[in-house]
Amino acid sequence: MSLRLSTPPTATALHCAPLQVLINNAGVYGRRATLSEFAPEDFTNVFQTNTIGPFLVVQQLLHQELLGPPGSLIVNITSIMSSHGDQTVSSVTPGGYAYRASKAALNIINKALCLDLKDRQIECVLIHPGYVKTDMTGGAGWVDVEESTSGMLNVLEDGRPLNDRFYAYNGQEIPW
Repeated sequence: MSLRLSTPPTATALHCAPLQVLINNAGVYGRRATLSEFAPEDFTNVFQTNTIGPFLVVQQLLHQELLGPPGSLIVNITSIMSSHGDQTVSSVTPGGYAYRASKAALNIINKALCLDLKDRQIECVLIHPGYVKTDMTGGAGWVDVEESTSGMLNVLEDGRPLNDRFYAYNGQEIPW
């Protein structure tokens, strides 16, 4: 996976304004293997999409000056399954090793980005969209796409502090 360009264009060269909001919505669950069936490539494939991909998007947008006016926001879509402090889903749902670990790693990247981008006044927030009825959940989710989307937008727009926080689509702050 590579997002490197030989001669990366800048916002000025592209005649566009930098992004004010980036929503990194990368999510694959990976193979649903048992503990004894898991292989190293199960982690590699999921981490490339869920962790490395969002990091490289931010890195390249910053490098190309396509992200970053003061007050910009990076929204990393994560999962409650990445929380070791959650006492609901995370503490009762087994398995999901690669998915959980990749989203937990994204959470740590979000924390590092908060620190690294502080001087540029770029904020970073984690959002759990809920267990959404999508292809990834086989349509078995508890929340439909519209409810998840409108909830996440409400969280982003209702004036609450966002930087270095982890929220669910319904506004609850999630421990991690």
